[in-house]
Amino acid sequence: MNLNKKIILGGAQFGMKYGIANKNGEISSKNLRKILNYAINRQVYIIDTATSYKRSLKKIFDISHNDNFKNKVKVIIKIKSTSILNTVKFKKLYDKYNIYCLMAHSSKLFLKKSFQKKIKILKKDYQFKIGVSIYENKELSNLKRYYKIINVVQIPFNIINYKTFDAKVLDKLKKEKIELHARSIFYQGVLLMNKKSIKSRFKSFYEKFNQLNYLSKKNKVNMIFICIKFVLNKNYFNKLIFGFDTLNQFKQIIKNLNSRKKIPYQIKNYLKNTDLKPFLPDPREFKYK
Repeated sequence: MNLNKKIILGGAQFGMKYGIANKNGEISSKNLRKILNYAINRQVYIIDTATSYKRSLKKIFDISHNDNFKNKVKVIIKIKSTSILNTVKFKKLYDKYNIYCLMAHSSKLFLKKSFQKKIKILKKDYQFKIGVSIYENKELSNLKRYYKIINVVQIPFNIINYKTFDAKVLDKLKKEKIELHARSIFYQGVLLMNKKSIKSRFKSFYEKFNQLNYLSKKNKVNMIFICIKFVLNKNYFNKLIFGFDTLNQFKQIIKNLNSRKKIPYQIKNYLKNTDLKPFLPDPREFKYK
């Protein structure tokens, strides 16, 4: 089974340096062109971006139009204010991009009456999915009464924080036919950092990371594989969002996503019985060097 259609390209690095483990900075237009062509040839068509991701949207527009694949590339556009929902501004945005989903960058914005009112007006004339990006399980309770109008929910989900999300609530979203997208699968790249970098930045996590690293080497699987397969195996998610800095990293993601290997029992057992979250700060608190 080809799982590539589950992939959404994380677009933050397209427009700025993003992620605590990012050593390569913003992806150049030249390299982005190679990435998008490679993605399209492998049936990966959706990019997750935001108005706050600096040059990301512009570069996506320039490359997709110049290379004549605007109709193939779809974008999720996350917004932090309702200003873009002005009918004139939104028409310009809609004409430029093939919008898959318009997403509130927080549940706080989504719950605002002004957001609800403007979205309702736009939906009369334009076709797009409505989404919301959240950080914590408790936010889903506040959104419950809006399930009928929500099409997509994005949550951070990985081997570090998965226990903080209620499985029953995620199952409920699935039953309501709401698309669920997993982001932060590598915990903003922390889980792919080398031991030296982990030790210098996250000393309290270092011992736990060493144990997991030891098990991965013993069982001949890498951390990319563990992170991806762990989330994939939960069966909640329609789509998985992956951020990366290079084409080679993207190739590794596709390779490991489609691997027929299973997570070894020792690693499954370790992740089940070890709470890793207390040993790492919330990604929103990361300090970039």
